[in-house]
Amino acid sequence: MEKPVPPVSGERLIRFDHDFSRRDALRLLGWGGALFTVPGLVGCGASGGSAASDSRIARQGSDKPIPKLTWAVESGPRSLDFNHAFDGYSWVVFSELAEPLVATSPQGKLLPKLAVSWEQPNPNSIVVTLRQGVKFWDGKPLTAEDVVWSLNRTGDPKVASEFGPNWQNVDSMQATSADKITIRLKEPDNTFIYNLRFPVIYQKEHGIAAGENFGSPTGLIMGTGPYQIKAFSPATGATMTRFAGYWGTRPLAEQIEVKVISDPDTLRLAIQSGDVAGTFNVPQTNASAWDTMTSASVTYGPSPSVTLLILDPTQAPFNDVHARQAIAYALDRPGIVRAIGHGHGSPANSVSSPFTWQNAASAAEVDAFFSTLPNLTLDLAAAKAELAKSATPNGFSVTVLVPSNAFTELSLIMQTLKENVKGLGITIDVKEVPLADWAGSVRGKKKPPMSIAGLSPLSPDPLSLVGSLLTGGFSTYAPSGMTSDLAKYKSAAPARQLEIAKKVVTQLSAEMPFVPIVYGTASIALGKDLVFTSDITGNTSTGGGWAQFIKLTS
Repeated sequence: MEKPVPPVSGERLIRFDHDFSRRDALRLLGWGGALFTVPGLVGCGASGGSAASDSRIARQGSDKPIPKLTWAVESGPRSLDFNHAFDGYSWVVFSELAEPLVATSPQGKLLPKLAVSWEQPNPNSIVVTLRQGVKFWDGKPLTAEDVVWSLNRTGDPKVASEFGPNWQNVDSMQATSADKITIRLKEPDNTFIYNLRFPVIYQKEHGIAAGENFGSPTGLIMGTGPYQIKAFSPATGATMTRFAGYWGTRPLAEQIEVKVISDPDTLRLAIQSGDVAGTFNVPQTNASAWDTMTSASVTYGPSPSVTLLILDPTQAPFNDVHARQAIAYALDRPGIVRAIGHGHGSPANSVSSPFTWQNAASAAEVDAFFSTLPNLTLDLAAAKAELAKSATPNGFSVTVLVPSNAFTELSLIMQTLKENVKGLGITIDVKEVPLADWAGSVRGKKKPPMSIAGLSPLSPDPLSLVGSLLTGGFSTYAPSGMTSDLAKYKSAAPARQLEIAKKVVTQLSAEMPFVPIVYGTASIALGKDLVFTSDITGNTSTGGGWAQFIKLTS
């Protein structure tokens, strides 16, 4: 599942070596206020296979206990400390062990978790009221001191949290009473509350005692979640048992074993045979094989993520808007959905997914606005006409890096674009490189003329991903008027925010520094004897656990 989970963030200079591992590269995927994601070739519902189902179908399930639930991930948890494991694979484990202050519904609405309420008396302050009666696994009560200690670690340079860039606007965080904490911000930001979905709360006493081993297989953690950790290994997975003293709804699985299965075909066979109960890691490039499994089912749902091209407007040939527009018209988005996404997808005509607008305006108003944006269909005649107006009317050559052993959809998309633009005189050299080298090129200080990535915003907000693209180290594109609009957006009232969002997205469509390709998907594969009782979207369980939604079919 894509995580989810973008406010403004800072940059960090990283040196990438060719032997940099996939596991090390995961540390980078949350930086910049956006998550790198498996590119989504997406849909609100599923098609193409009888075993695939629609995320909107209500599922009841049985309340019978589940003695043991075996779950698979592609890569193991790097740490139980959120600050050193901000990736979707580690989230599968630590989200069941420790909890944040707030969560979101599948539709992106804020929900109480360890906080029962919150208010923002002014754009620079947030006052959070904590839930009472919550206990850690050792029986000690959750206190405001535990909350402040946990959240302050996220902004502590010594901790070097992977989520730290999203904490730079925090001026102070204090316990103002036994059940209240006050967060003061350096700059006004009405959207900061969404950041509180991610940092989870730990027991201060245990954390200090564990020292440098905190979150490791030897130091572990002390949380308030529905499960407590028994053992974990980054190489093999984790074992968790249900916490009898949990304050909330008790999940039905008495024990969870998380297993690492890196090979997608091995994973599919393990689910089909019943050795594994389920996974969030359904590969889009082989979706048809998963959709037609007879002993398991896959459910798909919408996600805020988008696969896009990032064009550098400060260097040739993309310092010319007509060259950028030519590329936008050369992508066969429906063909990409059919051939690469196996029918699970929808073409994108904006880097701001309509899914992130559902709390900003009515569905009718969102649809009406998106209908005003350019219809980015495959039109090579229009691409040729745009190129003729550019400084490179006869074409150009460009090299695009793609990861060699991950996110294979990116390479396939680039190969289709490469073929489409040959007749225009444009040569694209698609070069496979190690994952970390690709991530470094997308986020590094030295930008290539063109790069491709799948990105997901950390907030269900129309301009969340846009803000990250402009300020999170992804792009050199940052027109002063737009950055000013983004600053105003954070302190504006909802009606004014909607006006600004429409203005910014319209400008992006005209200037095309980011070329949208397809919108993302969320998915889950489960054995036939199990159901997932919540809607599947990119927001499902963001800021909360997932096991509570798994039940037996009967």
